[in-house]
Amino acid sequence: MAIKRDEISNPDSCLNRAFRDEPIFVLRAKDKLAAKLVRDWAAKAVIEGHHEDAKIKAAWRYADAMDAWREKNFPDAPQEPPK
Repeated sequence: MAIKRDEISNPDSCLNRAFRDEPIFVLRAKDKLAAKLVRDWAAKAVIEGHHEDAKIKAAWRYADAMDAWREKNFPDAPQEPPK
């Protein structure tokens, strides 16, 4: 699971493997759109024929973890409508 402290401390993390001048975009679990966008990315990756099954499966797990974290830490926040 990609957690901030782990990404920063792990030299092999996605964040640390990025080139020093490479643009990146970070989605935080606190953002109510983050999990939906991760799921959208995973679905589009499958449609586009990307064959990194482990990465795509991880994206689905991350999206679920984002939802769970947000529900735990912001229980009174409006939730996304059911799918």
